[in-house]
Amino acid sequence: YYSRASLNGSSDCEFVTPQNVEYPLLKPPFFNEPNIAKTCNNGLDAILRKQFIMGFADSVPTLINTYYNPGSNTITFDMYGNNTLTLPMPSKTTVAVTAEDRSDNKKDCKAEIISGAEVVPSVIDLERVYMQNESLKNGFLDNPVVKYGVDVANCVAGDKVELLVTSPGAATKVRLNPYLPI
Repeated sequence: YYSRASLNGSSDCEFVTPQNVEYPLLKPPFFNEPNIAKTCNNGLDAILRKQFIMGFADSVPTLINTYYNPGSNTITFDMYGNNTLTLPMPSKTTVAVTAEDRSDNKKDCKAEIISGAEVVPSVIDLERVYMQNESLKNGFLDNPVVKYGVDVANCVAGDKVELLVTSPGAATKVRLNPYLPI
């Protein structure tokens, strides 16, 4: 809600929340755009502006916090769509895992995604990334949209376990073998 009365004859833009009205989804913007000083025109019949945040993630995943848990035979990791760790993978990215038993441990290696989105959601709240004291902060840390778990039953380092991440524009294979037990 932008109030023409709040402009007081200047061309400054400012966010005004009406008194005695609650807008749970209406918040002052985290970024300065489009509220750039001296860019509003108070000579119009109405002042309308809309701000939205658009994220451009890379098509190649960045994996961090990769960990093998021997008690549950799972590999967990966080997957981001950029190396600054501020965006998940692009919308509609698919995530799959394959396993090929190549070891002689006489056990059948199987892999399955047990947690995390096998298809990244189309709409993601990007307000989790925000500015604080001239510094970009990441609200996606510890968020379920970047967390994954893969069950790697009976798999050892000699087997082939691959994560296949297919996003608009690229398909990337990531070997999970380094995280398997020897």
